[in-house]
Amino acid sequence: MKTKSILIENLFPGISSPPQHVNNISSRVDPGRPLSLQSNNVIHKNANNLVGVQSKFRRQYYHKVLFGSLILLILILIIAIIVLAFKGRNARILCETKDCLRSSSNLLLSMDENADPCEDFYQFTCGNWEEEHPRPDSVTSHDWFSEKQSKMLRHIRTFLQKNNSESDPQAVVKTRTMFKACMDEPTLDDLEMKPILKYFKEFKLPLYPKALNVTANSEDYKNADKEVNFNFVNSIVQIKRVLTMDVIVGFDIFSDPFNGTINRLVIGTPDSGSPLPFTNKKDHKRYQSKKKSLILAFESEEEEDQDEELNEEEKKVSKQKVSAYLSYLKNVVALYFSYLDESLDTEETMKAVAKPLAKYVEISKQFYKFQEMAENISLSSKTPMEDLIYVNLTQLISQTKSDDNKSIDWASYLSQILRGNVENVSLTNETILTSKADIVYLQAITEYLNTLQMEYIELYIWMTIFEELILHTLGNSDRFTTCMATSYSLADSTFQIDTLPKVKSMLKDIREAFNNLVKRTSWMDKPTKYQTLKKSNEMKSFIGFPDWVLNKTTLDAYYSNITANESTHLDNLVNILRWEMKIKLQSLRLPNVFGWASAPATVNAYHTFQANAISYQASRLAR
Repeated sequence: MKTKSILIENLFPGISSPPQHVNNISSRVDPGRPLSLQSNNVIHKNANNLVGVQSKFRRQYYHKVLFGSLILLILILIIAIIVLAFKGRNARILCETKDCLRSSSNLLLSMDENADPCEDFYQFTCGNWEEEHPRPDSVTSHDWFSEKQSKMLRHIRTFLQKNNSESDPQAVVKTRTMFKACMDEPTLDDLEMKPILKYFKEFKLPLYPKALNVTANSEDYKNADKEVNFNFVNSIVQIKRVLTMDVIVGFDIFSDPFNGTINRLVIGTPDSGSPLPFTNKKDHKRYQSKKKSLILAFESEEEEDQDEELNEEEKKVSKQKVSAYLSYLKNVVALYFSYLDESLDTEETMKAVAKPLAKYVEISKQFYKFQEMAENISLSSKTPMEDLIYVNLTQLISQTKSDDNKSIDWASYLSQILRGNVENVSLTNETILTSKADIVYLQAITEYLNTLQMEYIELYIWMTIFEELILHTLGNSDRFTTCMATSYSLADSTFQIDTLPKVKSMLKDIREAFNNLVKRTSWMDKPTKYQTLKKSNEMKSFIGFPDWVLNKTTLDAYYSNITANESTHLDNLVNILRWEMKIKLQSLRLPNVFGWASAPATVNAYHTFQANAISYQASRLAR
C-alpha cells in the first residue's frame, strides 16, 4: 500500500496532502450527521451564493444597456430635430394659387434666358418685358406702373358705368354723375367756350383782353367788359380760391417743418403743376415740361441778335418748335374769338393776336427764369431747412420791395384769400413761412411787374387761365374724373381680413431687416443709430384705403358739400377744387393731421418724410 501510495503521489503530486480548504471543510463536518448530507448542504449553500452573484451581475448589465440605449435614443432624437429644423427653414413652399401662377408666368415671360445673369442681371430678368408688354400708341413711355394704372382705370371706369342702386352711397352716385358729364362729348361740343366765359367773369378778367387788339362786334359781348376793373392781385386771389392754381405768386398752407403739429401760411414761388385732373399725369407733366422748354427757347428780336451760343442748325430747330407753339396759341385764341363773334375773320384775328401772344410767351419766359434762379439759390443751401425763414406781414412787405419802393399789396392778397374761411385773422401777428430763395423770387417779380404795362400783366394771367381751361372744354380732350369716392370700388371688407394682415407682416419684416442692418453697420455712431432706429420704429403705415370709406354715412358726410351735374363737366371739376381749397384754408393754425399721400386708386407707394409715414395704396395690391 505504501508502494502504491508513493506511486500515486509520484503520478499526482500533492494528492497525498489535500488542500487546506478541504481540510477546513472536513473540520467543519458535523460528526453527528451523515457525511453525504453534510456534503450536500455545503454544495447547496455554495450554489445559492453563486446564483446571487450572477443575478446581481445580470441586473447591473441590464441597467447599463438600458441607460446606454436611452442616451443613444436621445442623441438620435436631438439630431433628427436639428435636421428637421434646418430642413423646414430651407424648405421651399410651392405656391400654386392663381395669383402665384400669374406672377410666375409674367416673370418667366419677361426673362431673357439668353442673357448672362453674371454680366447683365437686369437684361436677364427683364430683357423681354418690353416685347411682352408693347407700348400703347397713346403714350410716350410705358412701364409696370403705367400698365397697372391703366388696368386700375379700366376697373374704375367699369365701376362708374354701372347703374346706381339703392345701396350705393350718395358719394358714389355723385361720382357716376361726374363721369357721365365727363364722357358726354355732344354736350361738351354744344357748350363750346361757354364754361370758360363764366370763370373769366368770376376771376375778374375781361372776355377781350386789351392787349390782343380784338374788338367785339357782337351785341351780346360788346359791353361785357365795361364792368371789369382789372386788378391783378384780385384776379390771382380768385384764381387761387377757385382753382387752387398759383399764378405769379405761390400760396399754400402746410405743416411747419420745425413743428409738424401746426399748419402755417406759406408764400413763395408758384407751383407749376396743373390742379385739374388728367388720365395720364406723367404725360401731362411731360407736356408741361416741354412747354416750359419751348418758352425758355423763345427769343425776342433783341435776344436773337445777342445769342451766339447755339449754332445755326440748333437755332433753326429751336425756332421751328417755338413757332409751332405760337401757331397753336393763335389757333385756339382765334377759335375762342370766333365763338364770341362769328362775324370775325379767323385769318385776320390770327394776325392781330400774333404779336401780343409773342409778348405773352416772353413774359412767361421771364417768370420761368425767376423760378430757376430761386431753385439754384435753394440748391446752394446745405439742407432745405437751412433756407427756411419766418416773417410777419411787415417784414414780408419790406423784404420784397422793389428798388423804387413798390411792393405787391400783400395785406390785400392775404385778407382776400383767407376771407370767409378763417376766423379772427390778425394779419399783423400771423407767422408766414417762406425761404431766402422765395424772398429773392418775390423781390424779382415785384421789380419786373413794375416794368410791365398793366395790359400785359392782364394778358399773362388771362392766357395762363385760358390754356388751362381750354383742355377741359373741348370734346376731344383727355378727361377723367378721379377722387377718393372712386376708391369705394376698391374698398372691400375682405381686404382687411385677408390682404391687410399680409401687407402688415411684410412691412414688419422689412422694418426688422432694416433695423438689423442699422445695428450691424460700422459707419454710424451710437446716437445716429439710436435716432435712426427710433424713426424706423415710429414710422406709420397707411395701407389699402381709409377705413371710413367702408362707412357709407361717413363717406356721404365727407362729400356732402360737393355738387354734380350731368351737363356741366368743367363745373364739376371746379366744384371739387373749390371744396379742396376751402378745407385747406380752414386748416390754418389747426393741429396738422397727416394722412394719405395720394388716392387709393393711384398705383404706387409713397413716403411722406414730414409725417414719417408710408402710403401703400389698395390699387397696388389689387390683382
